[in-house]
Amino acid sequence: MNQLEFHPATAEHWKDLEALFGERGAYGNCWCMWWRMKRSEFDKQPGRAKKQALKDIVDANQVPGILAFANGEPIAWCSVAPRETFASLERSQTLKRVDEEAVWSIVCFFVAKPYRRQGLMVMLFMLRRMGQKSSKDIRSNPDMTTYRMSPALRV
Repeated sequence: MNQLEFHPATAEHWKDLEALFGERGAYGNCWCMWWRMKRSEFDKQPGRAKKQALKDIVDANQVPGILAFANGEPIAWCSVAPRETFASLERSQTLKRVDEEAVWSIVCFFVAKPYRRQGLMVMLFMLRRMGQKSSKDIRSNPDMTTYRMSPALRV
């Protein structure tokens, strides 16, 4: 896995995101919409509707995350965007805002099975500012800054 690249999830990379998530939409047809929809809406929507909702975000020139590639193949995903784009996160009673600062939130990582347990999540976390325009801070839970990376992935 020598040739790692990281790209914003744009319309240009939609087919790559589809390939990475597969027919099941990453985790149980979520299509990374769990935090973006109201819970009642999420529960009622079939996987194809969630997939279309994510595609609509990409087609609207919003960047919902970062894709990692190894030798040209999509291998990992990190959902990172301004906090206010995550409707369920904004309404959460347990994950309330700590202040009114403009922050971005990381709500999901997905790594293809052959590439798990090699430190890709850490690399994606470190690249979290890709595409960021105005936010002063990015917050994640748990705090990923103490995780270690596999020696095979160090660049």
